[in-house]
Amino acid sequence: MRRERVDLAEGLLPDNLQEIQDALTRGVGWPVLFVDPVGRPLAACEDLSSFCRQLTRGVAIDRPCLDCGRRLALPEMRSRDCDVMLVRPSLHRCPLGCADIAVPVSCEGEIEALLVTAQTRSEAELEAAGAGLAAVAELAGALIAARRRSLRLAERVRQQDRWIQEQTRVDALTGLPNRRRFAEALEAEIARAARYQRDLSVAILDLEDLCRINAESGHQAGDAMLRAVARCLSSHLRSTELAARMGGAEFALLLPEMKRTEAMIALARLEPRLRELNTSGELPAEVRLAADVLDLATSGPEGLRATFSGPRRSRAGAPTAA
Repeated sequence: MRRERVDLAEGLLPDNLQEIQDALTRGVGWPVLFVDPVGRPLAACEDLSSFCRQLTRGVAIDRPCLDCGRRLALPEMRSRDCDVMLVRPSLHRCPLGCADIAVPVSCEGEIEALLVTAQTRSEAELEAAGAGLAAVAELAGALIAARRRSLRLAERVRQQDRWIQEQTRVDALTGLPNRRRFAEALEAEIARAARYQRDLSVAILDLEDLCRINAESGHQAGDAMLRAVARCLSSHLRSTELAARMGGAEFALLLPEMKRTEAMIALARLEPRLRELNTSGELPAEVRLAADVLDLATSGPEGLRATFSGPRRSRAGAPTAA
């Protein structure tokens, strides 16, 4: 019979569940089965059909005995004194001789599964089997709890790793992508432009006089101007375009599907917004951006990469967006 790989309430590893069930079956000498709270098997059983016929005779899974008709629900599993789950077997003895034993597998106050067996045995054998299954069920519950803690911890680690990875690609001051993220996006766009024969331009912007503003008005004033420029850039971009802060007073725009002339027109659209910033009185000084525009057709892939691979270069004499 082909064994199914089932994860018990996300608690036990699949192989563990099957191995435990097989070991119990060998140990007690008759079939033992993990089922969920409504009686569905959680692991394979070599004689499942025969076992299920026997199981339906009793009330281990809260169903009436087919022989005597008695329904005896599982006993109360919660201690009234200490409000904890108690692991103890539930035994149904059919007057016609067959008996069912069910032991709850509980975790964090909830019944996750039942460990059940059904067979005609003596009173002493049934009591011994019930005690042994209770010990195994308690261990299984502890394994489920440990597995769940491990899964929760692994998920927190994955979330922290995603957060760290995100932070390494974001400029903390402005919230824009940083130099590393821009370089990754640039490589991807160069490859896409080469494959599909598309245009590609980049714009490099410098916030002029930032050092003077920091010296005269303090770094908080300079930071406010950087954040204002970042908001202005990100609010005027299409979804396919990317604005990044490269460090210091330098920003960059990645403009796919644009020739150099089209990129310069796109930059010109920023001028009204910059004028609004300068006349609003919100900033301590006038925003002036020195801009360079390069395109793939003129500079080539290496020219675009070289623009951002080395130290930041001066853009004195470059066109200015005021």
